[in-house]
Amino acid sequence: MARQAHRTRDIHQQITPYERLPELFDFLAEWDIISLSETAADLFAELRRQKIRAGSQDLKIAAIAMTEDALLLSANHREFQKVPGLRVENWLRE
Repeated sequence: MARQAHRTRDIHQQITPYERLPELFDFLAEWDIISLSETAADLFAELRRQKIRAGSQDLKIAAIAMTEDALLLSANHREFQKVPGLRVENWLRE
C-alpha cells in the first residue's frame, strides 16, 4: 500500500492507500507468525547440504514450514516444489 502511495506525487491519490493501511494491520494481527527456530535452522543447513537449487530465503521459509508441519501457501510453487517433503499449494491458481 505504501508502494502505491509512493507511485504518485499527487497527495490526493495517496489518500486511499493510506486509509487502507490500518485494515491491513488488523488483518495481519489475527495471524500467527512462526519464527526461525533452532530446529528450522538445522533443517535449513541440511537442505543447503543437499544442494537444493532454491534461494536462501525460500529454503528458510521451507524449513520453518516443515518443522511446524505446516502447509505452505505460495504462488512460487516452482521454486518450493524442489524441496523434498515440503507440503506446498498455490491457492491463487485456478
